[in-house]
Amino acid sequence: MGRAAASSLLSRHAARLLGSRVLFADGEHGMRPQSTIVQRGLLRCLQAAVVLVPLVVARLGAAQDTAAPPPAEDTGNVVTRTASGGYTIDAFETNVVQVLTEVGDQAGFTVQAPDNFNSPLTLSAEDLPLDQLLRRVLRNENYIIVYRGGVQKTAISGDDIDKIFLLSQASSGPAP
Repeated sequence: MGRAAASSLLSRHAARLLGSRVLFADGEHGMRPQSTIVQRGLLRCLQAAVVLVPLVVARLGAAQDTAAPPPAEDTGNVVTRTASGGYTIDAFETNVVQVLTEVGDQAGFTVQAPDNFNSPLTLSAEDLPLDQLLRRVLRNENYIIVYRGGVQKTAISGDDIDKIFLLSQASSGPAP
């Protein structure tokens, strides 16, 4: 449909919506009431929109096709190992399982959690020893840490961790 045809079709529909006074020709009835002038201005805006909206949509579609793809979420590491052997973490509403898995990949342990485990963590810290990092990450979680060699420990230690089991999500309240 060409611009003229679309404009004409819009004029007829807009005239029905705005009232019959829009159809009066200039000078046919002398001075137009203020409402008719406003209606006529609105009609012109609607006609312009019919022409401009498809152009804007086409332009936006072309811009999206040529624009660089947005950065993928969570592609960067949340946890990195520092030169001094500590860990730097920068997590915002990141699942605890993802954080622990990244730490485990670097420290040599595995993480096991239920499929529906989704406990968001927001934490930012630099150059933490492994035991302090694990205390902060696991602060509000129900978990079991299994150490290599069957050694039992009463506190979290970064040494010889074999596996961390996340049992279930802890309650949302603060830890006692």
